[in-house]
Amino acid sequence: MTGEELKKKIQEHGFTQTMIAQAMGVTSQNVQSLLRSNDVKTGTVEAIARIMGVSVSALYNEYPILSVDDYARIKLLEVENAHLREHVESLSRLIAEKDLRLADRETLMKKIKDIL
Repeated sequence: MTGEELKKKIQEHGFTQTMIAQAMGVTSQNVQSLLRSNDVKTGTVEAIARIMGVSVSALYNEYPILSVDDYARIKLLEVENAHLREHVESLSRLIAEKDLRLADRETLMKKIKDIL
């Protein structure tokens, strides 16, 4: 990774060179020099990723930088979506299999309320 690419990722995530320097325990001039490099060492990229709270792979690809918390939220949403899909499928089967008499409507409404 070039220093210019890393500089862009640092800025995209809302960090400044000064913030990175302070967290690394070096001067801003050291970070400026680092970001002029044509090939930033992997260990340095890893250290900066830890400071920023992102995975190293997030710094190497073109996708938005996500924190570990972001990944956890995404996983939780995936699980919740799967759960909702199961309920919708269940409701679809109920609608397809039943002649929706009054009792069936009440059952359907209860299931919908449970989902919401």
